[in-house]
Amino acid sequence: MFFYIYWSECVFFGNGGNARFSKTSTGNIRVCETVSGFAMKPLVSVIIPTFNQRPDFLLSAVNSVLKQSFEDIELVVSDNHSDNRVADVLVGIDDKRVRLVSPPTHIPMIHHFAFAADQAKGEFLSFLASDDWVYPDWLSLLLPELIANPQVSFGFGEIENVHHQSLDKVRYVYREDGMTSGVFGADVMLPIVARFDKTSGWMVGDVIRTDAYRECGGILRDNLSYCADFALAMRLMEVGDVLYVNKRVAKNRSWSPNDGKQGGSRLIDAISDMNSLYELLESNEVLMRKAHKDKAFIARAKRAKGRLLCLQLLEEVSQRKLTTGETKLAAEGIRRIWSGYEIDFLLSLTLKPMPHALMLVRPAALYFLQNPE
Repeated sequence: MFFYIYWSECVFFGNGGNARFSKTSTGNIRVCETVSGFAMKPLVSVIIPTFNQRPDFLLSAVNSVLKQSFEDIELVVSDNHSDNRVADVLVGIDDKRVRLVSPPTHIPMIHHFAFAADQAKGEFLSFLASDDWVYPDWLSLLLPELIANPQVSFGFGEIENVHHQSLDKVRYVYREDGMTSGVFGADVMLPIVARFDKTSGWMVGDVIRTDAYRECGGILRDNLSYCADFALAMRLMEVGDVLYVNKRVAKNRSWSPNDGKQGGSRLIDAISDMNSLYELLESNEVLMRKAHKDKAFIARAKRAKGRLLCLQLLEEVSQRKLTTGETKLAAEGIRRIWSGYEIDFLLSLTLKPMPHALMLVRPAALYFLQNPE
């Protein structure tokens, strides 16, 4: 049994009970009481925004949350007016911890994330994309450390990037060299996040202190589309420290241009967002002061990112995924990030109607981009 609701009414799926927890003086978690039905103020709100997601992917994400070894959660599934009725997909779920909400009308993706987060009732919240997956001990690994360190604004663990068709096909781990677990300030974490690449990823299996999320202005503050997670991480670092646990806690499905989720205008939008991120970083005196960084640090980050974007653009042009107009827009956006001689030369190759010649220089170009010194 379930009810479909709009905005933030408290209507839930299923039956069952739920255990309430409290914090001890040492930061441990203990069971306080068992209440009948849903705990009105859960410790953690897990947010799954969804729009036209494959039903099996959505169910996989939902079930991974409901199978957590830590149970004091609510799961907020927010349907952005999908064509495939989400309520029908979830009809077999019998768990009062699940709420299904929806904005009044369809809204842009990042606005939908913000709307869904506004429904959170927990002391902590977490975003989970509707095609991703979390390990059963995810919350049990992160929450005790977050509770023991109230100065921490958010925490995350290690993430596996998997083929979009199979959670078992691991392509790579986000930080393959391995970071040390611990609580870090902006001086350590900002250089990692400011790479704006796979080693910076944190939002799959994240746990954010809800008060910190609201204090920093939330995911919509900087009006970005595809890089809002990086901007949010920087904003959260303004108000607190960061917890990192060097254990695999989540899986992120990887979609290629052939799968329809990258390339074209999506790449152009991402490059535009990247320019906005660097402008945000350069103007953020509070964060730069906390991180003990100067403009030279930003210049190094921009040069590295310019090279990585060239790599992606070369890949997509060689596969003929972009039109000439899209290629020009992408190249102009990359030049605004960094305009070194090596990047200008490689971008000039992408703008010539010579795909066969591009394929000949591509191996050397890729090596040059990946081994700059």
